[in-house]
Amino acid sequence: MYKVIGSDNREYGPASEETVRRWIAEGRANAQSQAQTEGETGWRTLGSFPEFAAALAAGAVPVPPTPSIPPPAPSATEGMIGHTQIDADALAGRLCARSFELDIGSCVSRGFRLVQDHFWLTVGAWAVSLVIQISLGCVPYVGTGLGIFLGAVFLAGIHWFFLRLARGEPATIGDVFAGFGPALGPLILVGLVSFLLEGVGFLLCLLPGIYLMVAWHYAALLALDKRVDFWAALELSRKVVTRHWFGVFGLGLLAILFLLAGTIACCIGIFVTGPIATAAIVYGYRDLFEETPVPAA
Repeated sequence: MYKVIGSDNREYGPASEETVRRWIAEGRANAQSQAQTEGETGWRTLGSFPEFAAALAAGAVPVPPTPSIPPPAPSATEGMIGHTQIDADALAGRLCARSFELDIGSCVSRGFRLVQDHFWLTVGAWAVSLVIQISLGCVPYVGTGLGIFLGAVFLAGIHWFFLRLARGEPATIGDVFAGFGPALGPLILVGLVSFLLEGVGFLLCLLPGIYLMVAWHYAALLALDKRVDFWAALELSRKVVTRHWFGVFGLGLLAILFLLAGTIACCIGIFVTGPIATAAIVYGYRDLFEETPVPAA
């Protein structure tokens, strides 16, 4: 396991070797990033780790060497952890060019195993997110507005929690509130813009609204995970999901059925079926938006 210092001077990890390679491929870390393995007391550059030589050669963009630890604040063009600058259009092109079909069964089976392996943690995090959102909706006079205003923030947070677990990274219930950070502004805009345009779509002919609701479902998590602005997140989600629209629609429909089944089971079952449904959705995100191949079920 490895720890990496981002350009925001924050420490990230422990993370697996696969996760660090993904950060390199996404431009979130480079040869000059300060890192250490668990148990080490000193920091050294990622370029000094032979296990990352191939990943750095394939995907790293050369940057001037950093003179000291912690590294200085990044420029606008540096793409380090916490300040990712990606070309969303180029990423969408690469993702859409891949030849594969979204496997709904695999997403569900992996989601089930994830919840099974982290049962109380996933149930607790999902329950906290649900209770807070219900409580906000019950605030007199402004509850509905708060739900719309912060809907994407909480959606991104619960998805981020499950995404960290799915990537083999440590996660806590506090990750549910990850949206209340640097990505807060883009997330609020994702929620407001998608709500308005989806509403227009439903009013016009119903089908455009359904299309946009499915196509933009991953926009909130993209804004948080990829650190892109709200429109780039909406467009990246739309372009990639459109390529697999019926698969994502089927996965979403199955998630809704899971939630309904849990509600019918004395309402208590939703605290089990809800986490499974969310985990399955997140595995769909991994399959669609991660360039590094995700292990099959």
